[in-house]
Amino acid sequence: LCLQGGAIIGSVHLKRLDSEGQPLTFVTRLVGATTTTPGTAVDGAVLDADKSRLPWYLLGDATQVRTVQDHAKLKLAWDLGSGLRMQGTLGWWVNRSAADSHSYLTRTADGTAFVSGVAGIGGRNYALSATDFGQSREGLAHAMAGVTARRHTGGVFDWTLAASTYDYRRDLSRAPTVAKPAADAGGAGRLTDLAGTGWTSLSAKAIWRPTAAHQLDLGVQQERYRWRQRIDNAADWMAGAATTPVSAIQGDTELRSVFVQDAWAVDTRWKAVLGLRAEDWIAYGGRKSTGTAVPVTFQDRHERYLSPKAAVGFQVDPDLSLKLSTGRAVRMPTVGELFQGNAGSDV
Repeated sequence: LCLQGGAIIGSVHLKRLDSEGQPLTFVTRLVGATTTTPGTAVDGAVLDADKSRLPWYLLGDATQVRTVQDHAKLKLAWDLGSGLRMQGTLGWWVNRSAADSHSYLTRTADGTAFVSGVAGIGGRNYALSATDFGQSREGLAHAMAGVTARRHTGGVFDWTLAASTYDYRRDLSRAPTVAKPAADAGGAGRLTDLAGTGWTSLSAKAIWRPTAAHQLDLGVQQERYRWRQRIDNAADWMAGAATTPVSAIQGDTELRSVFVQDAWAVDTRWKAVLGLRAEDWIAYGGRKSTGTAVPVTFQDRHERYLSPKAAVGFQVDPDLSLKLSTGRAVRMPTVGELFQGNAGSDV
């Protein structure tokens, strides 16, 4: 839906996705991965081969997900004249999903489903854990906002100012720690909560054109990222509240950068570009706790980088151009790569 009135232009985007996917993974056991523990005789295993052509049994399917997503976005643009434009965006995204699994195995004696324990297949025994046939439920709600002010005339001086934010308002995943069929009716489980995770960014860019053949680009930027993760036990994994803590991990990163790029059109056929980017990156506030123990604090990191670039281009004719360029770019670890973890794991 688009709206226009004078100097103001707006659009509203609403979307719902209702999807039920096929199983994406399978519960398997290599034929040779046996245990000496006596097992329950079962039927239903499918003999096949893995990607290395090793024989294995397919015992069931997993990661069959039903997903309902709702997305709403509002965009407004306001032309103020003299090449000046203001733009704003608001977004809201909600996701609800349920992942399930299904066992192919049934007890030979009575035909009931077999989902955990030791399965006797073809005279061999295979151990199945309570989480092999897993389930999960997710409820997510993320919000974003952005605003941009831009002056573009194509004259001597143009500029752009921008700010944005993204916030995990709600991000809760639920999974059982008990096996089917008990898990189908609730039972103990764990909750993984990422509420509070998100990022913000600020940037300013300018273009100066002292002559028609010379352009100077300048810019500064600041980005802040935060990671918040809690894992808790729950008496009812489907709908219950958190009971006792399992682990909590958090941390922040920040990147400040400034760049300059100078471009000359030497003549109608030759063009040269030189640029330099300076970056100041820090990771701070990292800590991890397990259960009710005192949190372990991670040491802060602070690093600086310079990234130069150079390029020269030659226009052979209107349909053919040649370009030679070199440069350096540095990728910092994301806040999730630094601080994301699982219960009982190291970061």
